[in-house]
Amino acid sequence: MAIVPAALGTLLNPYGLGLFQQPAAVAGSSTQLIDEWQRANPADPTTLLSLAIGLLALVFAMRRNDLAFTAGLSTSFIAALFVVQALPVLVLLAIPMLAAAASQSRARLFVQRHRVIFLPPAIIGMVAVTLVALPSATHIGRPNPDLYPTALVARIPAGCALLNPYLLGGYVIMARPDVRVSLDSRNDIYGTDLLTRATLGLDGQLPLTQAVTSAQCALIPSASGLAAQLRGSTAWKADGHEGPYALFVRQ
Repeated sequence: MAIVPAALGTLLNPYGLGLFQQPAAVAGSSTQLIDEWQRANPADPTTLLSLAIGLLALVFAMRRNDLAFTAGLSTSFIAALFVVQALPVLVLLAIPMLAAAASQSRARLFVQRHRVIFLPPAIIGMVAVTLVALPSATHIGRPNPDLYPTALVARIPAGCALLNPYLLGGYVIMARPDVRVSLDSRNDIYGTDLLTRATLGLDGQLPLTQAVTSAQCALIPSASGLAAQLRGSTAWKADGHEGPYALFVRQ
């Protein structure tokens, strides 16, 4: 089968088996703490649909003896069985292969004969995708203002050691390279213990001194338990709000 040499070909890299060990270590440090590293839920309709699309595309790729797509789809399919983060990659790889299969004369003839059946769901699908995509049209090429408090990030004091949640770390590094973040998406570097402690601290389940450690400022959800602790502390002051986030600075 073409999938065997294609899979063996993935070992031809400078890291050898490390190519597989590294994502396994990341998943092990993240499974219970970070959404995109959660295990795939077979009871979820979106997960099942994504896996079905990927499997169908993999079958077509193997029948066409396309080693590149067979390797990519098989690797993505196996990864998607374990972590939901791989599902979008699987679907994106599947689309060109399914499009190629649909362009064959037999497939085109089948669709033309049954267009009365296929046309309504196709129209509904296009309308649904358009409605989902429209809100993003207001910030194309810019951070989603519902997720990233751009004004507060710009307001962070220069060179500040920032306490921040997982979601904001990468954006702060990009927008404010002078600011030192407490956490970002390189969760395999930080490790499970630090991620767990950061989660407990943000929820307000740790004493304030243990939650903030040596941080000089904090950009956190304003409704979090830690935000309530900071508001009640004379050592910290609120320095702005934006959306669901609040900025605090140590006095």
